[in-house]
Amino acid sequence: QWVTGLALCGNRGPIRLNGADIQSDVYSGRGSLAVGTDGVRHVLWNTGTNVVYTRWPAAAAAPDHNVTLFDNINRFGGEVRIAIDAAGALHAIVRGPDVDADWDLGAIVYLTSSDGGATWSAPEYVDFHDNPAAQSPWNGNKDLSLAVDADGVPAVTFWRWNSELWFARRNGPGGTWTQSLVTVFPGHDRPRTQRLRFDLDNQPVVAFYDWMVNQVRLARPV
Repeated sequence: QWVTGLALCGNRGPIRLNGADIQSDVYSGRGSLAVGTDGVRHVLWNTGTNVVYTRWPAAAAAPDHNVTLFDNINRFGGEVRIAIDAAGALHAIVRGPDVDADWDLGAIVYLTSSDGGATWSAPEYVDFHDNPAAQSPWNGNKDLSLAVDADGVPAVTFWRWNSELWFARRNGPGGTWTQSLVTVFPGHDRPRTQRLRFDLDNQPVVAFYDWMVNQVRLARPV
């Protein structure tokens, strides 16, 4: 199964699930999909400044629940990621809130739902630098990857200012986020991409593109 955001004329187009429109006309659309063991499709997507969650039951002809989670993200769309753990809890990451200019990439925030997307938790800052009380430096994070370990603990990797690759995990006191630096590259305008997964030993593994040697590398904790 797949979800797509198609940018056509004027950077507008539909958000689709398996070829069926969730919404026919969105701006700078991006989508992320998680499928539960019951076959329910959970879609997180954006249109301009809005981030929307859509639930689409397995045998249904249309979604049965839509809720706008944000209406104030970066107007060029930000980023969205969604995952579901073994217990059925939903985990969502959004990059884009707390912006005051087009060049501001927005904060990375985390939300979770334990009732199949009916209600969602208050947003949490994944990177404390993004909190308006800190803003040191202002939002410069992007290229998110989300994974959930075997115990249902979410983790995120992201590039900070295109030069530092960071790993963050919700395993601190009281469910707070802890961060660790994976690697550092010189320069700010090179291509950056990376993905996070957990291995069979429940340890994080980060695959990232190293433009200096033109290779994909794997990073593991030591």
